[in-house]
Amino acid sequence: MAWALSQVLVVGTGGFGYERDSELWINYYDILVRKAFGNYLDLLKEVTFSPLMAEYLSFLRNSAYDHDQNYPDENYAREVMQLFTIGTVKLNLDGSQALDGNGNPIPTYNNEDIMTLARVFTGLDLELPRANVEEVRSSSGTNRIDPTQMIERWHDSYPKQDLDKNYLGDGLPLCSELPKRSFLMQGARYEFLQSYSENSLQIDASSALYKALCGSESGETWANADPKR
Repeated sequence: MAWALSQVLVVGTGGFGYERDSELWINYYDILVRKAFGNYLDLLKEVTFSPLMAEYLSFLRNSAYDHDQNYPDENYAREVMQLFTIGTVKLNLDGSQALDGNGNPIPTYNNEDIMTLARVFTGLDLELPRANVEEVRSSSGTNRIDPTQMIERWHDSYPKQDLDKNYLGDGLPLCSELPKRSFLMQGARYEFLQSYSENSLQIDASSALYKALCGSESGETWANADPKR
């Protein structure tokens, strides 16, 4: 099943120059193995945060127009619909093409939808380097193993419409509508959000842990990095 998924959620070596960094490719394939028999949406979410996919389909370091006056790259926004999920033509429940009044296939999305979805995939960047991954030791001192992180100032924060012209997030309950102590209710969902203070990570510079995580070969390190990242 993982192999079959790898033929759909494709990443490749073309133009990368990472052919010898086998850990990168094994790490991506492990996503498909872990999620092979689970929920496809969960799989697609993890693939989206994969640094390899982000670089392959050119949405790594995609930024909002407000940030640098450049429109975000639309490559992944298009491919995630065309190749990874719904395809280009609407289907009936039996798998046949849905037709309009003139007998023509009904497209699932248009170029405006692609532009809107491209704004969703903004703000993602490589996670901070660490010394215990293959690529850090062998090449450029970056981290293409851990899921990408969100850089808030690069992300497009404006409302975005879905394909039904509703807004992404519609249907989720407002905080003001939740009952008291709802976070303790059965089925409550929790998401971890990274938040660091200036004193959140203090490692003795003489310790073995410091040398392993923050050695000079790892470029920018967890210890001296911007705590807000």
